[in-house]
Amino acid sequence: MDEAAANGYELQLSAPLADEDPVASYERAIRARRVDGFVLLRTAIDDSRVRHLAGSGLPFVTFGESDHSADHPTVTDSADCLQPAIDHLVALGHRRIGCLAEPLQYALAATRHRSFIEALET
Repeated sequence: MDEAAANGYELQLSAPLADEDPVASYERAIRARRVDGFVLLRTAIDDSRVRHLAGSGLPFVTFGESDHSADHPTVTDSADCLQPAIDHLVALGHRRIGCLAEPLQYALAATRHRSFIEALET
C-alpha cells in the first residue's frame, strides 16, 4: 500500500455483497469509473472474474494462475515451492507428513498441493 501511495495510487479493498456474483460487483465499479485496475485474490482455476476482466480493457493481476493466465500477469508459487520444507522435515526424520490446504479449486492451493505430492515422491 505504501508503494502504491508513493506512486499516486489509492488501494481499496472491496468484496461483493453476500451471495452476489463477484462479476456484478466488478462491473458496477467499472461502469462507475471507480477503478483503474484490479488485484484478484483467491483466484479459482476457472474464474469468471478473470474471464470478465480479460475483456474489460482494465489492467489486472491475479494471485494464482487460472485457465486464462497467459493473458495477464500472475503472482504464484513455483512448482517446487514446498520441496525445501519437505526436505527439511525428512532430514529431521519425519515420515508421516500431512498437507493442510484450501480447497483445490483455488489456483494457489492446487499449485501447493501438486508441489507437496511431487516433493514427497522425490
